Amino acid sequence: MRRMVRILPAITKLGPPRILGGALLFSAALFCSCTDAERQRGSKAAIAPSEADGYGFSELRRLHENHDPKTWDQTEDIDQLRFGLLRTSEIFPTATISRQGTISRLEPAPRPEIGQVTADTPLGVLSLDDYLLQSPVDAVVVVHKGRIVYERYPHMRIRDRHLYWSVSKSFLGTIVGILEDDGRIEVRAPIERYIDELSTSEWKGTPVIDILDMASGMSGREADVPNPYSDPSTLHYQFEQRIGNWGTATGSTSDIYDFVAGLKRLKPSGQVFEYASVNSFVIGWLIEEVTGKPYPEVLSERIWQRIGAEADAGIVIDRESGASWSYGGVISTLRDLARYGLLFTPSWEVVSSEAVISAAHLTKIQTGGRPELLKNRAQEYPDQPAEWCTNASTYQWACIWPDGDFFKGGFLGQGLYISPSRDLVIAIFSTGSSSNNRTYCRALATSENFGG
Repeated sequence: MRRMVRILPAITKLGPPRILGGALLFSAALFCSCTDAERQRGSKAAIAPSEADGYGFSELRRLHENHDPKTWDQTEDIDQLRFGLLRTSEIFPTATISRQGTISRLEPAPRPEIGQVTADTPLGVLSLDDYLLQSPVDAVVVVHKGRIVYERYPHMRIRDRHLYWSVSKSFLGTIVGILEDDGRIEVRAPIERYIDELSTSEWKGTPVIDILDMASGMSGREADVPNPYSDPSTLHYQFEQRIGNWGTATGSTSDIYDFVAGLKRLKPSGQVFEYASVNSFVIGWLIEEVTGKPYPEVLSERIWQRIGAEADAGIVIDRESGASWSYGGVISTLRDLARYGLLFTPSWEVVSSEAVISAAHLTKIQTGGRPELLKNRAQEYPDQPAEWCTNASTYQWACIWPDGDFFKGGFLGQGLYISPSRDLVIAIFSTGSSSNNRTYCRALATSENFGG
């Protein structure tokens, strides 16, 4: 999860959102989760929420011409930045994550009072409705008991597919949990049991669970080193270059697998939480070795074909090696992200004919984390901001609260919040601040709208 260091400049550059129909507030008739065929038949239920205009020909041409592969995700031009998030498959090679079967219908049940929930932001204490008018949030959907109770698209269209960034990591933990339930992975086992290429590396002896929980002790740290997204001398920057981001890689090896295998150990594993996307990459590599299939196919078969998705998803891949950006490259519609979240709630039957998430795996997420990993991080890096909760972080979920709610955020404000006890899912796409979106999710979940 990347740290947004230009939150206020990004917000002040926005101006008013482009909205069809001239309004953001919704009436009961403005909610629908329906197919294009239903819209064409003129169904009253097929009236969709207000949404932003798509790109015009001239605008899209200009954005493509101005795209800089070395700085595309660091630019202060928010329109250019948003273009990269909404048109990712036009600027990077992208593998398909296929859907299957009937689209699961998310029934509308609008509750406009949800928009009045407030949270603290860099612009002051704002209601959710007001925050969406002034912030870089591209879209938000709130699903309660399997029904859409709040949905806005101030800066994108409903059918647009948006880049998840690090929310993508949650799929890794979910698939490991599924394979663990199948008896194909033992998370206490050392990683070289599953990836033979790491048996002669300094990864040898690292338990899978320590890699899942960002406690591998390996180099390639991301959040606790200066300028990991702009300094070519940092290992994280070199990692992303070798998987196809930020221009051509330089160094002794250009192969992403050789590069990751060659990372050095900094400390014993299992001691401290140190955020690093290379850990997530290794988990994706593990999944491919165990299943014998490319990661996009596993994600499709194990999750995407089982949620009644309305559209295929995608994932960015490296042009040279074909390696997936498993750590941050998934793209989909917002509603399909919410459908995935529903698998963890009592309303999973709304989207799936069978339970995908076992009770055992859900319990491991909610209670199996190790708070000492985050406490040790705070002691080792006292000058770094506390971007994660202090309770626990496990199976690639970055924030787990004592009440069992959990959250995964991504660079520029992407977010997925799940509250099994409240039967609640909140999904957010954004081109700006990340911490405030998590704050709003928590404020919504703990408001009187969902039982406090």
